[in-house]
Order: sequence, then C-alpha cells, then structure tokens
Amino acid sequence: MEKSKRRKIEILIVVGLVVVGAVVIGLRSSSSTQLAQEQALMTELKAVRMAVQLYDAMNKNFPANLKVLTTEKYLMGNKKRTYLTGIQVDKENYPIDSFGSRFQLDPKTGHASSATKGYESW
Repeated sequence: MEKSKRRKIEILIVVGLVVVGAVVIGLRSSSSTQLAQEQALMTELKAVRMAVQLYDAMNKNFPANLKVLTTEKYLMGNKKRTYLTGIQVDKENYPIDSFGSRFQLDPKTGHASSATKGYESW
C-alpha cells in the first residue's frame, strides 16, 4: 500500500513538472512572436514613411491616404512602379502592419503611424 501511494505522488510530480515546462515554453514562444512582430513593424514603418516621402517628392504633396501608395504608379526609367511594395494590404488595398491593423496617415504633415494599440507613437 505504501509503494502504491508513493508511486502516485511521483506520477503527480512528473505531470506537474511537464505542465510547468509546457507553460514556460508557451510563454517564451508568445513573447518571441511579439518581438518578431515589433521588429517587423519597425521595418514596415520605415518602408511606409519612405513611400510617403517618395510620393511627396514626385507629386509635391502628401498622399490623401495610404491606399494611394499601393495603387497609384509612377514612372521610373521605363517601368511603372507602385510607391509601396512588400507590405501586406487589406481587402481595400490599405497597407496593414504585422499586427493586422491599418497604418494611419496625417495627410497634412505626411506622418505615418501604426493604428495598433500601444504602437501608435512609434
């Protein structure tokens, strides 16, 4: 009877350690995913802001919205190109960030930012 009780306790301890290990791995994975999204956001913001500057240089004004950067084309040499490429877009062709939110644009100042909560001031 004593061995049976001890065996059950050992099994409970092992199961507990496995659960704790799984939770730790899950938390690490979650934080590394967020870090990857944040790094992608920084790169995407640079690309969007450079596209806004390019549009301003070519047209002498800022775009009315960011959809313009993914749909309108300009002539570079003998090729027509869009102002912004390599960024995910939503169904309406507005660029979205790595968190799935649309980028925002102040058409008066040309400042582009993320609409994702907590990242608006990046």
